Amino acid sequence: MTDPQLICPRCGKDVYPLQSSCHNCGSDSLRYKDGYFECSKCGIYWTRTTCDYCFTKMIVEKCYKPGGCYIATSVYGSYDCPEVWTLRRFRDYTLAPKWYGKLFIRVYYAISPTFVKLFGNSTWFKKMWIKRLNKMVNRLNENGISNKPYKD
Repeated sequence: MTDPQLICPRCGKDVYPLQSSCHNCGSDSLRYKDGYFECSKCGIYWTRTTCDYCFTKMIVEKCYKPGGCYIATSVYGSYDCPEVWTLRRFRDYTLAPKWYGKLFIRVYYAISPTFVKLFGNSTWFKKMWIKRLNKMVNRLNENGISNKPYKD
């Protein structure tokens, strides 16, 4: 058994995550890493468990694994740069709270890793995206979304 990585919010005791399949894509190829399960198919980190002491059910979800802004990270060359910080803030504070934003995020995270894996190092792929992303980032910055360092 691994060290507990979660604390029950109700009773405060350590809990051990248990899960058999990814709730995003249904894949059963999960591996436990850093207190979360990582789905090898869709790349999402998450945990679902029940406290052994008070039986509180918990879903702790990390929807976006590091490197998660796949296309922007590929185009800009870093997950930690002002443009990607802006896009991550937009994802977390504008898209994620809305049902259609959640749907877009799910579709994006299901498709974009494959595109980046296949084409991310090619010049044409980066050229195709750079103008679109720059335009979007500039518009978001003009509308008040910060480009300062961001931890998600």
